[in-house]
Amino acid sequence: MSVTTPREAWTDPRIDDLSEKVDTGFEKADKKMEAGFDRLDKKFDRLIFTLLATVAGAILTHYL
Repeated sequence: MSVTTPREAWTDPRIDDLSEKVDTGFEKADKKMEAGFDRLDKKFDRLIFTLLATVAGAILTHYL
């Protein structure tokens, strides 16, 4: 049975590589979240428009 030992030394280039990977991952996550919030904003805009149109239609129907 062979046992592997983990690397003990975290050299500057290795830390820089890890930092770059983490930054890239966060950038991708941020872009996905922004896109999701944009879609949600559009859905709320449509919902508000529909509610206002419905209330306006009900008021006009009542008074005409």
